[in-house]
Amino acid sequence: MCARWSRAADARSCQCSECRSARRSERPGALWRQNRQKRNAVLRMKVKDLTPQLLQGLPFYLRRPEKIRGLGRPQGLRGPDLVEYLMVLGGVWQDKRFDDCINALLEHRIVEPCTHSFTDKQGPYADISNQHFKNECLAEVRALTGQGMDVRPACRLVAARWGLGNSLAAGAQQLRDRLRPKKPKK
Repeated sequence: MCARWSRAADARSCQCSECRSARRSERPGALWRQNRQKRNAVLRMKVKDLTPQLLQGLPFYLRRPEKIRGLGRPQGLRGPDLVEYLMVLGGVWQDKRFDDCINALLEHRIVEPCTHSFTDKQGPYADISNQHFKNECLAEVRALTGQGMDVRPACRLVAARWGLGNSLAAGAQQLRDRLRPKKPKK
C-alpha cells in the first residue's frame, strides 16, 4: 500500500502502481475463498434442502464439484489380488466368464496390463465430464489472454472465479500446467 495513505479507503482511490497491484492481488484471493465456500455449502446440502432459487443464484460453474468421481472401489480391494483370484476361480470352476471378467477389466483399462494395479479411470461419463470442465476453464483463460491479459493473472482470475484447487495458487498452477503443450512420449 502506498505510504501516503493512512486509511484503506483512501488507498482504494489511489492510482499509483503499488496500490493498484495490491488491490489486484487481494481480489482473486477473496473471490476464490467466497466461491469455494459457496460450492462446498451447496454440495454438502441435502437434496431436499436445495431450492431452485438457491441454484439459480449460483453461477453454472459453482453448481457442480470440481471433479466428478465415478464409482469408488471398495476400501482394501487390490487389483493384483482381484485378478489373481479371478484366475484361480476360472481354473477351479472351468468357467470362461471369469476370464471374460479379467478381459473386461483390461479392455476398459480399469487395471494395468502388466501390474494389474487399479488405474484412476472412473468410467466414460465421469472422464468426459471432467474433461469438459477443464476445457471450459481453459477457454476462459484463452479468452482473457486474447484480450491482452498475461497468462498468470488470467489463470489466477479464472481459478478464483471457478474456485479451483485446494488454494488459489494451486488452482492457478493447475491451469498454467494444462495450458502448456504436452511433451511427446518417446
